[in-house]
Amino acid sequence: MRKQGHGSRQAAKKKNLVLAFPPYTLPMSPPLGVCSLAGYIRRTLPDWNVRVFDFNLDWHRLFFDSLGPSRRPSSLTIDDTNLRYAAELFHTGLAEDFHQRARYLHFAQVWGLAMRQPRFLRKNLEPAFLSGKMPDYIRHQADRVLEENPDIVGISVCYALQRWPALCLAREIAQRSSIPLVMGGTVFSDGVPKGWGAGHRVADYVVMGAGEQPLAAILEGKVNDGPIPGVVRIVDGKASSAAPIHESDLDSLGTPDFSDLPLDRYYSPQPVLPITTSRGCYWRRCAFCSHFQSSGQVYQLRSIEAVIDELREHVMLGVRHFYLADSVVSPSRFRRFAQAIVDSGLKIHYYAMARAEKAFDRELLDLISRSGCRFILWGLESGNQRVLDLMDKGISAETTETILQTSREVGLRNHVFVICGFPTETRQEFQDTIDFLVKNKENIDVVHRAIFSMEENSLVHRFPEKFSINDFWPKATPRLFDFTTTKGMTRAEVKAAFLAARPTMLSFSGHPSVPGDFKFREHCLLHYAKNSEEPPKHESPSMRLA
Repeated sequence: MRKQGHGSRQAAKKKNLVLAFPPYTLPMSPPLGVCSLAGYIRRTLPDWNVRVFDFNLDWHRLFFDSLGPSRRPSSLTIDDTNLRYAAELFHTGLAEDFHQRARYLHFAQVWGLAMRQPRFLRKNLEPAFLSGKMPDYIRHQADRVLEENPDIVGISVCYALQRWPALCLAREIAQRSSIPLVMGGTVFSDGVPKGWGAGHRVADYVVMGAGEQPLAAILEGKVNDGPIPGVVRIVDGKASSAAPIHESDLDSLGTPDFSDLPLDRYYSPQPVLPITTSRGCYWRRCAFCSHFQSSGQVYQLRSIEAVIDELREHVMLGVRHFYLADSVVSPSRFRRFAQAIVDSGLKIHYYAMARAEKAFDRELLDLISRSGCRFILWGLESGNQRVLDLMDKGISAETTETILQTSREVGLRNHVFVICGFPTETRQEFQDTIDFLVKNKENIDVVHRAIFSMEENSLVHRFPEKFSINDFWPKATPRLFDFTTTKGMTRAEVKAAFLAARPTMLSFSGHPSVPGDFKFREHCLLHYAKNSEEPPKHESPSMRLA
């Protein structure tokens, strides 16, 4: 966790790598990917200096610091005083307002309205990218990168909304230098999206899948020896690549290094850091999902001892709140992890994602609760068994109901994911999901909801006929598709059903951390950790879809 010194005589002889994380995602906690790369390169390539920039955090601070009446977007109807106080509230936890339900809810709604601003990113940045004339904040980001005298620049792109900020930063750097550019992140799990750079130089290398070893190989100059597994090399607009090889020994990759980032400046009153115990998914069968593709369709585990050592190091530095960034935690893995925390005596709080399998019995859930877990995000997806089976979820609504009740009884909070409009789903089948939520309202704190979109390389995309899909076409968002089906609701009917059910789904906020459309999981953790009393009763009467 030691921060590298700059300007020393020894450091001057080293080469410089800059890693940048562009907007836009929520700035509640630091990015895991670039910090994992920094930790690995610093440990394995001592001849390289590494500098990490979280431009996502910087963008939000600029937004809140500089937004005045003359610069307010036309969609923003809140006053600057409330907006700035909301930012300060999330940043510092002013007084008791952060944990006072009514006031937190008000300012979380203020924040949410302000954060509609990212919807303007594409409209503002796509023309800038195509023209090469960048806005001031993009030029400022490039200035900061180039001030480090980098030999190579890496840009991490993990979310669709990062596309245009990343492309603009890359093109601005390319227009001002010949420094090699590397892009990586989950957006590139299967290669470079079609039309990514629109013919402009934005990357000389693109890393597919896990980035530690491919990036190290690029830094060591191994590209001159032939194709590097997991790397797309772009020369004169032509790409060549080799399939990625996934490291089986995750312990050998080391731990993330967050030392370049100001943990006290993120928009959570206390730091909440990501921890991984695994990569990939042990289930790898959900028809709607393609995330496990980026891990080579394998499930890799860190040793529990390494995870506990990493947690212990953070606790020694004063950090006690974490989230497991694993795609999903299996019952057996959860058992070993939770028991190790209890045995270590570490006093921490965390949350994780899991599948509602029968193995999550009372004894295991109680152990998980005693280890400091405050809530679990369960992949419910649907309350209708036919739809669950078609998704190949491998769970039952009946088992999920039992787990939610037991989980609440042992002191855990429950969040559930719900999908509306899976191919062939009928209006009544989605109503079964709403009925399930209402029936179990005492044991569900938050409903995370979404309308189904087809992901590239998911089973639905690869075998559309199995799901009665007769046509599909790309959406504006990379790697997503819209479609039509011969069975079930039309896309218009899906949207109507989702909107009709939205009031009921939004009513599941047993604490103030999920107001309206905005869900801040780090804040959920902080609220749950502070408040151990029973959550308020829900007032969500049963409803039928119109």
